[in-house]
Amino acid sequence: MSRILHLYNTKDIQEHDRLLPIWITWRIWKSRCDYIFRKINRSPTSEARKGSQDVYEWLEATTTNSTDTNIDHNGPIRCPRRDNNTQWNPPPEGWVKCNFDSGYVKDRGFTSTGWIVRDHNGQVIHAGCAKIPKSHSPLEAEALGFLNALQVSWIHGLRKVWFETDNLELNDLINNGGDNINIGTILYDLRHWMMKLPMSSLGHVNRERNIAADLLCRKASSMNCLYQIFLTPPHWLVNSLYYPYTV
Repeated sequence: MSRILHLYNTKDIQEHDRLLPIWITWRIWKSRCDYIFRKINRSPTSEARKGSQDVYEWLEATTTNSTDTNIDHNGPIRCPRRDNNTQWNPPPEGWVKCNFDSGYVKDRGFTSTGWIVRDHNGQVIHAGCAKIPKSHSPLEAEALGFLNALQVSWIHGLRKVWFETDNLELNDLINNGGDNINIGTILYDLRHWMMKLPMSSLGHVNRERNIAADLLCRKASSMNCLYQIFLTPPHWLVNSLYYPYTV
């Protein structure tokens, strides 16, 4: 611990690097408690990745008027920060970000879902929308959408994926190892697929930052087919990809 505190007090080291050991230590402690008291065995790689994401979120929440968008390609993974909380944030170089969203309508025979995958430059790798199995609540709809996004990412050979949802309840269930009796079997499937993508993580964003996925989800509700994928964004989506990440 003394070495961690010494590192934190070394001001010539970038703030991200000074904070990272603290947040990873916190994740290790949480994992230990989950293992002892809840019999949940977490992946070390996944927990380290979550610790790194915690640093990004902490810096974003506590730093204002930041213009630091530089990435040290020889250092650890970094996520650029912005002032505008309505603008999509890119993943670090070498990673992709998959935003997804799902729609629940009571008594409807399907769940609509949409997703979009972009790289660190904001370039769209692919996007899609689909009608997936029926859900019985907004949480179940979002969980099914996440499962679809995980499977699509695996099929396309993506391994370093930063997933984002605007459903805080699902985000907390996944990241805190929680249970929910109404979607218990889906949670099991989600954790199985996340183990197949050990370098993946799930984060929460507000609806404004998830607008592209939301539009794709709405498109699924009105389309005549069950599944549609776009290798280039359709014209009705381009204006929602945000400057300077508009393609």
